[in-house]
Amino acid sequence: MIRVTRKSDSESFSGLILGKNLGHLKGSALFDAFINLCREAPQREIRFDIRRKIYLSAYFSFAEKFQHEESSRATISNISKGGCSVITNHETQKGSKIWMVLPEIKDQRPIHCEIRWVKQWKPDIRYLPRLGVKFIRIADNQLEELFDILKD
Repeated sequence: MIRVTRKSDSESFSGLILGKNLGHLKGSALFDAFINLCREAPQREIRFDIRRKIYLSAYFSFAEKFQHEESSRATISNISKGGCSVITNHETQKGSKIWMVLPEIKDQRPIHCEIRWVKQWKPDIRYLPRLGVKFIRIADNQLEELFDILKD
C-alpha cells in the first residue's frame, strides 16, 4: 500500500509505503526511496482470473481428511476459479493445506486448498483477518455450481 501526502505550502511530500515511513522527501530522493522499497517488496503473481466480491458460508478443516464435526465456520469472498479469500480468526501459516466445504453448492465433496497468504488478527488492525487460498483439487461440477452462484 502506498500513501503519499503533499503539503499545500511546500513542494515536499511525506508518505508511507508498505507501512514504512518515508519522512519528508522531495525530488529524486523521494523517487529513489520509492524504487528501493518496491525492490524490497515481496513479488506477487499476476492474477488473470476474474474475482467476485460476494460472501458465501464455508466449513474448513486442517485434518488429513475433512470431518464435518471437527470443521470450523468461515466466510469466503473474492472468489475466482483459482481460489478465494477465507475470512477467519484461525491461526495458520502460508503453505498449510485445508479442506473446505461450501454449503451453497450441491456437491458437498471437500475441496482441497493450499494457503497462499495469511493476514492474522492483531490488536488495532484495520482489515478482516483472512487467508488467501488456492484450490488444489476442485471438481469441474463444483466450479460450475460456484460460478452459477457468482453470476447472480
